[in-house]
Amino acid sequence: MKHTPKKAQRLKRKMCGISGVLTFNNRVPSPQIKQSITKMTARIRHRGPDGEGVWSDDCAGLGHTRLAIVDLSEHGAQPMIDEGKSGRVLTFNGEIYNHVELRHQLEALGHIFKGHCDTEVILRGYTQWGPKVLSRLRGMFAFAIWDPKARELFMARDRMGQKPFFYSFCEDAFVFASEIKSLLAWPSIKRLPDYQAIDGYLSFGYTLGIKTGFENIHRLGAGQSMVVKSDGTFHINTYWAPPAPKSQSTGKPQDWINEFTHLLNESIRLRKVADVEVGAFLSGGVDSSAVCALLSKQNDARLSTFSVGFAREGYDETDAALSVATHLKTKHHSYTKDDRLLKDLTKIVWHYDMPYADSSALVSYGLSADIKKNVTVALSGDGADELLLGYPRYGRLEALERENGPHDTPLNRRRLSPFPERKPDLLDAYVYSLEKFRERQKMASYEHRLLSTLKHPFSQSLRARFDLRDGAQLAAARLDLSSYLVDDILVKMDIASMAHGLEVRSPFLDHHLVEWVCQLPKHCRTLNQSPKALLKEAISPYLPNGITDRAKMGFRVPVGQWLKKELYDLAKKLLLEDERFAARGLLRPQFVAEMIDAHCQGVEEHGSRLWALLMLELWFRTFIDRDGSQPLDDAFVYN
Repeated sequence: MKHTPKKAQRLKRKMCGISGVLTFNNRVPSPQIKQSITKMTARIRHRGPDGEGVWSDDCAGLGHTRLAIVDLSEHGAQPMIDEGKSGRVLTFNGEIYNHVELRHQLEALGHIFKGHCDTEVILRGYTQWGPKVLSRLRGMFAFAIWDPKARELFMARDRMGQKPFFYSFCEDAFVFASEIKSLLAWPSIKRLPDYQAIDGYLSFGYTLGIKTGFENIHRLGAGQSMVVKSDGTFHINTYWAPPAPKSQSTGKPQDWINEFTHLLNESIRLRKVADVEVGAFLSGGVDSSAVCALLSKQNDARLSTFSVGFAREGYDETDAALSVATHLKTKHHSYTKDDRLLKDLTKIVWHYDMPYADSSALVSYGLSADIKKNVTVALSGDGADELLLGYPRYGRLEALERENGPHDTPLNRRRLSPFPERKPDLLDAYVYSLEKFRERQKMASYEHRLLSTLKHPFSQSLRARFDLRDGAQLAAARLDLSSYLVDDILVKMDIASMAHGLEVRSPFLDHHLVEWVCQLPKHCRTLNQSPKALLKEAISPYLPNGITDRAKMGFRVPVGQWLKKELYDLAKKLLLEDERFAARGLLRPQFVAEMIDAHCQGVEEHGSRLWALLMLELWFRTFIDRDGSQPLDDAFVYN
């Protein structure tokens, strides 16, 4: 027997891409299954450039691309086949941080492991516990298990929605993948726009919930699992949701601070495990600074940190990041971006698949490329604002709540309420703080494709998730946790990082930490009525003076200025001069022309709205007019 070095047998950490198909009633020949799943997997090779695998039988096929984080061995190759009685096959994207603990439990129950990877822990855990294995997994993941005996697929997505999972039911098969462009390689899938999803996109700049912008292409929700059988029947189950706040708190403020610090330290400890160097994002804000401070304390070697600024006044906080890095003695890398980010515009539209208008994706995309030149794994501060009430809009909403909601005036009815015949409420006011296109602008601009959506404003679909029983701040934060965080922030980071083969881990999204924080009443999170006070008190001993008092800034890019100059010609060409945009029947061309003129003349700020329209048109040209197999090469050339 050939000896395998001990190091090569260790856990294989990886981020990757997955794809798969389950055909219905043997309607697709076996060679076509393998051929198509191979094409689907190739479309997401960027997510795992270090290797790929394809498995198929006469009914199903699974694909996998691999990004190596530590040493690899054949025992962890994917798709992974259970060579025992079950014959199940697994394709998995993610990290299971408690895999060692689960492995010991399974070995005590008689399971024999061939390797040391977390992939095998999921497969054997499913054999032992079935779908209940999900309650034992601690990490971020999206996976599918094909059971040839039951003739069914079992699929699941992690609790916080850090890893993506898209699916579609076609006439001959069920298909799934980490990215939509992979699904589009299946021969019978149709590329049709979902106008209700586009209405939501125009409101918020991203598609929400299960919607993707495509008809009949959906997302599995965070904390959900799904079973699909070979006859096409299926069932979706929500296996986890954040707990509600407790009405009363126990203990003293210092007790909460100590417990929070312990949980965050534990989360960081789990996420720093890798056989490659682990770095960290450092924006200069309190969230990333907290992660860097605690990670630096745990590290034996100096931590590599990364910040980015934009070469325009008001768009750069790299000085604050440098102050933290100097204090923590990290190996700091600071990057400055400029208008040259625009040369990647069509690539970004292609990578994001869905209509997506968060302009900070440009910075995240560029910074991820820079970080990957230095490390393969980086920790981020995502999730802290939603958990710990960090967004200023939460405080403004609470002030409205103290005034018994928005005043019932004719102006507020026109501005805030999607139905002018009724008094606006707190949800209307909160949605207004997030919206790009207002309801009044939609009513003035929508063409025939979108007119029917005006009867049912998309924002009102959020009402069931806006629970005011614990106050406006917690209602808004809980809504953001299930919408803005999972559908915008985590999408931005996953796509930007995986486009360059960079793995990003988010300590604030450990579900043990999330569950503990979500059960805290508001006053425990804010202490003396200060946003994120719990985090600030916990971390202030480790940071320079003044860092925890800085106003929140975040990654921003000057889209408003670009649309007056660098993007002006492109916006006019795509939205006005070329007939394709008008022919789509979305918005009246005259309304768009008036927006461009008003914006460029400084009469009214329409930067975010025009950016959303520009990104939408590029999406149509990439994925509806064409097959989405590659980015556009002629939409924009940066000189």
